Amino acid sequence: MPTIPLNKATDYIGVFMLILGLFLVLAGSGIIRIEKITVTPGRRTLGFGGILAIAGLLFLLPSIRSAFLPQSTTQTDTPSVATLMPIPSETQQTVIATNTLALSGSMTLTASPTPAETIATTVAAPRTTTGPWTGSVGNLELIVNKVELIGFRGDKKLLRFYMTVNNQTNDAIQLPLFGYFSAIDNNGMSYEADVQISNWPNNFPPGQQVSGSIDLISPVPQSVSSMSVGFSTIFGSLQLVGKSISVDGISTP
Repeated sequence: MPTIPLNKATDYIGVFMLILGLFLVLAGSGIIRIEKITVTPGRRTLGFGGILAIAGLLFLLPSIRSAFLPQSTTQTDTPSVATLMPIPSETQQTVIATNTLALSGSMTLTASPTPAETIATTVAAPRTTTGPWTGSVGNLELIVNKVELIGFRGDKKLLRFYMTVNNQTNDAIQLPLFGYFSAIDNNGMSYEADVQISNWPNNFPPGQQVSGSIDLISPVPQSVSSMSVGFSTIFGSLQLVGKSISVDGISTP
């Protein structure tokens, strides 16, 4: 026997009206009689009780339907997406991932060079060109004594410049490499110094000659036969403020 759910206020009102209506119907028909409650038997009481009972049933009608006539739910055996979609193999997953990345505009794939693609640096038998080549400004002289071929990177050559600073000023001079030294070949290409491996002094005392070596950080093409080197700024002397020093026409091995 299904139970009638009483979830709403109208359900409780319907129950109350139904019970009261049935009571009046029974009392009006003379079937029951309660001494402490005065109810006049007759058609009027019987009719009023019937109306209350019918109204109570109308209030309870939705709950009665839900109890005796539950809504049927139909479930179809529809295959899920996981059933319809086969699990891709490792090769297919790789292809899918590659296609997804290719379609994405916010992601760029860059191939890393394999060991075979890496440009090797090889050590060459020492070859040099000997100067000296000189350049000066005021009492400061820059001398390139020789240029040495120290190796190859691919088909290009790595060069080292042996240089001397002759400081005949009254001040200690500084010629820093980073940001101030440059070398230019006869094709107009510019090169910077390799600060890590160059052996270049930080300070050049007045009245002295101090030597050092400068390595170029980038290799030079085989076709280069001459270069110029120099410093764009001279530090330490008020007389040389805003001036530069360079050496031109240096032969390269």
